[in-house]
Amino acid sequence: MKRGFVQKDNDSALMYYRMSADNGFEPAQFKLARIYELGQMVPKDLKEALRLYELAATAGDTEAEFKAGLMNYLGRALKKIT
Repeated sequence: MKRGFVQKDNDSALMYYRMSADNGFEPAQFKLARIYELGQMVPKDLKEALRLYELAATAGDTEAEFKAGLMNYLGRALKKIT
């Protein structure tokens, strides 16, 4: 192994993000929401992304508050169009 090289371990990363998010760590809630929103390392799940953004927003993250509001707005707008 080369010096300074760290092997990627997505399963461990997700496990630690989930543990931290479940324990109320707002940066982990935001990052995990982003992972679910984009479908990185997991299947895309917008409901879970929204739930996590709302948790982070409740903890005071203004970017999460914006993302949750935007997802709610776009969801309602799409329902009215269809």
